Amino acid sequence: MAIQIQAQRGIIEHKLDAKGRVSVPVTWRPAQGGSVFLLRADSYGQPTLRVLSEAAFSKKLEQIEESENLTPRQKDNAAGMMYANSIEASVNEQGKLLIPKAWAEERQLKLPGAVTLVGRGNHFEMLSPVNAEAMLSAEKAENERLNQMLNLF
Repeated sequence: MAIQIQAQRGIIEHKLDAKGRVSVPVTWRPAQGGSVFLLRADSYGQPTLRVLSEAAFSKKLEQIEESENLTPRQKDNAAGMMYANSIEASVNEQGKLLIPKAWAEERQLKLPGAVTLVGRGNHFEMLSPVNAEAMLSAEKAENERLNQMLNLF
C-alpha cells in the first residue's frame, strides 16, 4: 500500500485581518480557480473552521454514502449536516481566504487577531490560539497509547 504525502501539514500561527482574511500557506492553496469549503466543526470540544478542498469535501460525502452502518435516512441527515454547516470559498490571487465575520465570531476567532492553522493531511483546521492549544493537548492525551505503540510523537 502506497502512502500518499499530503501538502497540508504542520501547525502555523497566522493573523486574521480586520476584514476576516487569512493568508493560506502556498502549499495548502487550491489550484488556481479551485474552491475550498469552510465547515463549522468542533474538534476535541473546541470550535474550529475546517477548510476542505473540493476533493476532500466530496470524499467526506462519498464516505457517508458508502457507509454500510448507516440507514438511508441517516445518510441523508449526515450529508444534509455537511451542506448546512459549510460554505464554498476561494483563495484570492494574493493567497488570502476570506472568513465571514459571523462565522469567525461564532468560532471564537478575533478580527483582527491571531489564528492557528493545523494541517490535517487533506484539510486544515483554523482555531484561536487558545482553542488550538486545548485541542492539541486533548488530542495528544487521547492518542498517548497509540503513540506508545507507534512512536509517532
